[in-house]
Amino acid sequence: MVSAHEKTAQGEIDWESTLRKCGLALSEKPVPEGTTAPMTALLHATGGNVRPTITTEKSKAGLSSLDEHWRDLFRHIAPQGDEFLIILWGPGSASKGWFRVRDLEFAHTGLPSRVQAAIGRPEFYCISLGNTYFGAVTIEEDEYWIVSRDLS
Repeated sequence: MVSAHEKTAQGEIDWESTLRKCGLALSEKPVPEGTTAPMTALLHATGGNVRPTITTEKSKAGLSSLDEHWRDLFRHIAPQGDEFLIILWGPGSASKGWFRVRDLEFAHTGLPSRVQAAIGRPEFYCISLGNTYFGAVTIEEDEYWIVSRDLS
């Protein structure tokens, strides 16, 4: 069975429930002023000149590798292991914008695997609260990519 985003009674994506399903806790604090616009951030991972920081095969072993590499990247995105901003893959995700979250399961399992289990693909985009570091997990043909970028 392929996982999918949680849905509202109206059949729209329930982003908040989907994020919780990924082991992320929503913050009550707002997204900081001056944060990179979602569409601009997505281009950091999907633009024509993008080169991955890490590639791995699109397989179960590759997903495990993503989880391990994600831990290193996460240290830049949330240096104190605290809050960060995220956009999950999905229709209308960029227009919905950033969600400010904490990773409740970081010590137990990797975020790419949890996103895969929740929505059927391990694809998401993150940025640090200080707008200084961007990271993403994307799917490119037969590979998983981790893309990272220092924005400072």
